Amino acid sequence: MRFPITFTRKKGGGAPALPSNAAGAQPGSLTSPPNATTMDNLLQTVGISKEGWPVQRIVVAPGTANPGTVSANLYYFDENTQGWYLLNSSAVTLTAGVLAFFDTAVLIPPPQSISPSGALNTFQVGVMSVFLAVFDTGASPAGTYVFAVAADLTTVGT
Repeated sequence: MRFPITFTRKKGGGAPALPSNAAGAQPGSLTSPPNATTMDNLLQTVGISKEGWPVQRIVVAPGTANPGTVSANLYYFDENTQGWYLLNSSAVTLTAGVLAFFDTAVLIPPPQSISPSGALNTFQVGVMSVFLAVFDTGASPAGTYVFAVAADLTTVGT
């Protein structure tokens, strides 16, 4: 298994800093479009596997050497409304070496449409963008925190 996205946050000096609250960890303004260049905690992936299985959850792997627990929220970007939407109703605690799972939305793409030439356009699978916002609740010790993020096709687990 290989997580496609990894990123770090630091507490007690260094950059990028671990935000001290949920608002400081949000994806910029909640209407900023996804930007893989400036958002190191952005996962962009197709919503279904090549076999047709939809993404069921987003899995987060807090580093096994993380010095303490932190909290996290997961945001989902909708291209139509150009907004980020919080997927979890309350912050999730991330513990070193313990996988955490977030349910996600996999939206049905629009139906095939007819092009001006009269031919059916090919089916296009959209890209889903999710942003993992990690933050300190005040009790996390200083140090470097590592996180990995991936799309999960299973519904098994917690």
